[in-house]
Amino acid sequence: MEKKKSKEQSIRSISRALHVLQAINRHGALTMMQISKTVNLPYPTVCRVVYTLVEEGVIEREVSRKYYRATALAQSLSCGYQAQVRLVAIARPHFVNLTKETGWPVSIASRVGSVMVIQDSTHGLTAMTFSDYHPGYSLPIASSASGLVYLAYTAEEDRGRIIEQIKRSANHDDGVISTGDLRDHHFRMILEDGYASFIRNPHTKNPGKTSSIAVPLYRNDDLIGAMTLVFFSTSLRVADAFEKHKELLFETQAKINRDLVAMKLFKPEDLNLST
Repeated sequence: MEKKKSKEQSIRSISRALHVLQAINRHGALTMMQISKTVNLPYPTVCRVVYTLVEEGVIEREVSRKYYRATALAQSLSCGYQAQVRLVAIARPHFVNLTKETGWPVSIASRVGSVMVIQDSTHGLTAMTFSDYHPGYSLPIASSASGLVYLAYTAEEDRGRIIEQIKRSANHDDGVISTGDLRDHHFRMILEDGYASFIRNPHTKNPGKTSSIAVPLYRNDDLIGAMTLVFFSTSLRVADAFEKHKELLFETQAKINRDLVAMKLFKPEDLNLST
């Protein structure tokens, strides 16, 4: 019995290395102490993980300062993962137009494990943003509009499994929305409204300065990800932003979903981005 239990246990060192890589990728570059605080691990442990990742060549220390950043070799971790390329190719013309119409940046994100990962965005196409966000930037599911709308539109059984996965992750407690606050009535409200929102996003490059509204993206009945409109928290309240841009937002969502269905040779299993 004990032997069976040990086989089912995760390898903690691998989990820690992945959390460190995600933290560095999310912020671009971090010091050893910043990494320790971000992933909530002891400093000596983080040192061992970071030094190992440096030896493997997936991260490096910046020459001019004690910051660690991802290297080009880190891209090899996703070289066999191409499904999101199709999603971006189909969605980009539509959400670029949404940015042109509203002035605000838009991003497309898919779930990978216990985080939402940005696949593409228009932050670089508008002055109405604090920072640019490149593909690979990750956001906690429980504390992002894209994550909340994804959970709401996920089948109840799968949602429970995802929430349990978030609870097991090392950095799930972000102090904003805990997994204990993710109740069925919260998801029912999102389903009724057709969108999820988050006020003063805590896990961006400029925490608290933006808010966001997200809608789900589908191919037939297959939930693929979410499209998020991001705006300055001091410029618009969420309710006002939704009222002002809801027609364009839902229109863009419908166009993307329509084109996903019409895409030839688009297999549902190619879009299974949740594993």
